Amino acid sequence: MNRGMGDEESAQVTDEILTKLDRDGDEQVSIYEFADEYVEILKKLRYRQLECEDKMLESYEQYKHCKHIHQKFAAQSNND
Repeated sequence: MNRGMGDEESAQVTDEILTKLDRDGDEQVSIYEFADEYVEILKKLRYRQLECEDKMLESYEQYKHCKHIHQKFAAQSNND
């Protein structure tokens, strides 16, 4: 099973990337254009990482809360 891109799809993706990097439209990607876009990508990735960390923390807090309620309920059930 080939999971890679075909030649046509690969060329299309490459063209899309280069078009995005080429901010001044001169059909060349300068080191400055590349660096600026690279920094933007890193910022977006860091933002997404923080979002994921927040969601994980929220899920963990919910887990701890549910576990506490379960333990409390179990203790009350054992006392009855």
